[in-house]
Amino acid sequence: MKPRRLSVLLAVMLALLALRWWSPPVGSAPLDVAAAVARPVAATASAAAGVTASADLSPIPEDLAAGTRDLDPPDLRNAFAVRVAPAPSAPPAPPQQQQPRAFVGPPMPPPAAPPPPPPFKVIGSWRDEQGASVFLAGPSGVVQGHIGDLLAAEYRVLEITPQKVLLKHLPSNGNVSLAVPSGTGSSLLTTTK
Repeated sequence: MKPRRLSVLLAVMLALLALRWWSPPVGSAPLDVAAAVARPVAATASAAAGVTASADLSPIPEDLAAGTRDLDPPDLRNAFAVRVAPAPSAPPAPPQQQQPRAFVGPPMPPPAAPPPPPPFKVIGSWRDEQGASVFLAGPSGVVQGHIGDLLAAEYRVLEITPQKVLLKHLPSNGNVSLAVPSGTGSSLLTTTK
């Protein structure tokens, strides 16, 4: 900025400040000291101190003063005074405990009846190219059974070991075990060539 222009702007600014000081704007009131505002004294504090409310101060209405707490007389001005809490009242009676009720649901299904004993008796065993098999004596004579065979239209052979033969009773879906007599299952241990 040029020095001449700067000096002109400073001169205009000083002229405006002098004008503002010499004649203030219209509508602005001069600043005077404000009068002090007196606050009403709480009814409970004035009653505790023995001070009566003056005629120019309006007292607190009774409905508002009823909810305030009275200050302790010896420590009216001490905000940090220790105040003793009132003694606690008797504790409320504990609620009555309800007796737990047993769960009542649908009835349990009856236990499954064990499958009937099979009408078979193991009388021998054999191992050949088709695998292990047993000879069973039944109501219709002697039957040879391999794993997976159906016997008497009710029993399926599940497992053959030297100690037992496991049959599945198809109508009840239960398993029945038949003991293999000693010496009878020895042929299951040997393999044929």
